[in-house]
Amino acid sequence: MTGNAQGPCHQIGSMLEIIALTKTFGEDTAQPTRVLERVGFEVERNQFVCLLGASGGVGTGCVILAKLLGAEVIAAAQISGGMQQRTALARAFSKDPKLLLMDEPFAAVDMQTREMLQDELLKIWQSMQTTVLFVTHSIEEAIYLGDRVLVMGARPGRIKADIATELPRPRGDADKSSARFDTLRREVREALRHDLAPAA
Repeated sequence: MTGNAQGPCHQIGSMLEIIALTKTFGEDTAQPTRVLERVGFEVERNQFVCLLGASGGVGTGCVILAKLLGAEVIAAAQISGGMQQRTALARAFSKDPKLLLMDEPFAAVDMQTREMLQDELLKIWQSMQTTVLFVTHSIEEAIYLGDRVLVMGARPGRIKADIATELPRPRGDADKSSARFDTLRREVREALRHDLAPAA
């Protein structure tokens, strides 16, 4: 499938800025499919931002951003099996990228391994202070990892909510049972739920 991406995507000083990114597949066909619709957001240097939403749109956005920015990307297929998980994380950060796009890197692992990798990722990120855009479909993962959670709507994908987590760092299991975490979980679910509501 071929497609066309439109919209400026650039870095200004310490900030990454995405302005009105739109992506349509099959523009030359009878039924073109718009997967992203005027997506725009800013990310400060060294910030950890999670993109959360429906399958398809969020991952597509990550791939498009990677191509536009020439960024380092880690995908789920690269994180599998034993010590390979930690090695893949360390390898990506060892290149000292300005921006690291992570497209559901822990999707293929069990919950226990996933939680271990989340903690490992946060330790590495805090020591390296790399700007991270992390794609996930897990509300809890997005809240636990991110400084902000960008909630994306279904196709065409667009930013529906930009939620600051405001959880202290370093993070641990106690944060997952905090009142703030529960409040954030409800807020993110509500933003996602509006997208699923039937039209009146």
